[in-house]
Amino acid sequence: MRKLFYSSVLFLSIAMFLFSCTPTEKIDPSIFADAALYVKSPPVPESPEPVEKSEPVERAEQAEVTKLPETTGRPEKEIQKEETALNTEHAEDYYSLGVSLEKAGRYEEAAKAYQQAIKINPDYAEAYYNLGVSLDDAGRYKDAIEAYEHAVRIDNNHIEAYYNLGLTLENIERFDDAIEAYKQVVDIDPNHIDAHYNLSLSHLTLDDMASVMEEYRLLKKIAPKKADKLYVKAMKKARQDNNNKYILQLGAFKNNKNADKLHKQLKNQYMHAYIERETSINKVRLTGINSREELYLIKEEIIENLKINPYIINIH
Repeated sequence: MRKLFYSSVLFLSIAMFLFSCTPTEKIDPSIFADAALYVKSPPVPESPEPVEKSEPVERAEQAEVTKLPETTGRPEKEIQKEETALNTEHAEDYYSLGVSLEKAGRYEEAAKAYQQAIKINPDYAEAYYNLGVSLDDAGRYKDAIEAYEHAVRIDNNHIEAYYNLGLTLENIERFDDAIEAYKQVVDIDPNHIDAHYNLSLSHLTLDDMASVMEEYRLLKKIAPKKADKLYVKAMKKARQDNNNKYILQLGAFKNNKNADKLHKQLKNQYMHAYIERETSINKVRLTGINSREELYLIKEEIIENLKINPYIINIH
């Protein structure tokens, strides 16, 4: 029965609530509003202290790229110091100069510094990675993608490069390729929450609901708050789809707590569970069903798992 259900979900697209008929949009940029871009701090030559990576920062919207974190120092003085001490035979010197230029917002100059580092050391994965960050910040997404791809060719475990690659591919709407990049991240780190979350958003954009549900259930285990964000975005997208034909109603309760309890159970397994709240009653429902075959497969699954025989509502 579970196998039948999973097969049915392959045909399941996000659908509207009961009374919504808003036309479907091509892409909603707000889906990616809280994707994070990782930026790695530079190694310090001959330093006994290990260098920590910066914390991820939130992007305000899909098209905006993240800058290196602010520092308490003065970037221009750091640049002057780097330029004065620069050894033109050392790739690390150009790399450090690039980081200082990036912090000052001089992205094109930073990119040139990283390119000089790469010219001296063609296998410098970190230089390729930071080159990608600078090009991202400069809005040169295709060039940034090429830089990230170079980084992972040199170091196929470079998790930040794979992750940024996925984000940048999203920016130019190459969602299939973004999915592959995020899969590389979770192969290296199966508990990478942001990668799982952004992977689910790319699947959501492509209406691959079987994959969205797989990521949703995983996020419910490792990051419930992220799973809740995904649920909100999925339901928002559902309101834009007018292909919904059926709704299953599992119960109608006067007591809010009883409705909430059943909704929580249903939501753990099905992306499109919701409560239709009226003045004196709360209806627990499942939407997003587009065919009779799909309808009865899901109904049988609910009967088996929840011991409830849901009521069928025919929308059209």
